[in-house]
Amino acid sequence: MHPGLEEARSVTPPRFFLAAAVLILFMSDQAAGQIDTTLKEFFPLRIGNMWQYRNEDSVLSTGRVGVADTLMPNGERYCGLGVPNASPGGYAFIRIDSLLRVQYFSPYLSGNCGGENGESNIYRLNERPGAVWRICENIVATRCRPWFMRFERISRATIFGKLRQVMHFTPGAYCPETGDTVWYPFNWLLVKGIGIYHEETLEKTQTQLTGAVINGVKYGAIVSPAEKQ
Repeated sequence: MHPGLEEARSVTPPRFFLAAAVLILFMSDQAAGQIDTTLKEFFPLRIGNMWQYRNEDSVLSTGRVGVADTLMPNGERYCGLGVPNASPGGYAFIRIDSLLRVQYFSPYLSGNCGGENGESNIYRLNERPGAVWRICENIVATRCRPWFMRFERISRATIFGKLRQVMHFTPGAYCPETGDTVWYPFNWLLVKGIGIYHEETLEKTQTQLTGAVINGVKYGAIVSPAEKQ
C-alpha cells in the first residue's frame, strides 16, 4: 500500500469525528432554541397577578402572586401563590423550569411518581400533541393509579370577549381492573395570557375562572372582599 494512502487513512477518521461532534453540538443548540418561551404566557407568574374562580357550588376563591424570587431548600427560586395578603406560610410555590414545566415545590412527595428535586408538575407547556407524563397527585379523585396527564392540542376560543389560544389537557389513570389506562373526558384548560381557566374531577367538583388581573389588565368580573358571596 502506498505510504500516502496509509497516512491519509489515519488522518481521515479524526477529521470525520470532529465534524460529527460539531454537527451534534449544532443540532443540540438548534433543539434548545426550539423551545418557544412565549408559551410561558399560558401560565403567567408575576407579582400582583390575580385569579378568581367559582366552584360547582358557586363559592368564590381568589389566588394572587404575592411574592417572587423566593429561594427554597432545593436551591430553586419560586413565585408564591396564595390568597391576597397571605402569611409567609400560606403560599404554594411555583416556577416554570427551562423545559416549560410548571413546577410546584412539593418536598412531601416521593420520587417514584415523576417528581424530581422536591418538585411536581401537572402542566407542561412545551409538549407535542399526544404527549403523556406521570403526575404525582390524584387530580381527578379516581380510585385508579398511577396518574397521568396528556397534552391534547392548542385551539382558539372566545374567552372574556376575545379570541384566545387555549391549551387542552386530559387527565388519566391506570386501572388494574381493566388492565388499561383510562382517560377522563374532562376539560383542563389553560388560556394564553391568562392562566388556568377550568379544571374538574370525577366527583363533579370543578373550578371555573370568572375573573383575573394579569399584568395590570382586568379580565371578566373581579369581586371585591366586600362583595364576596
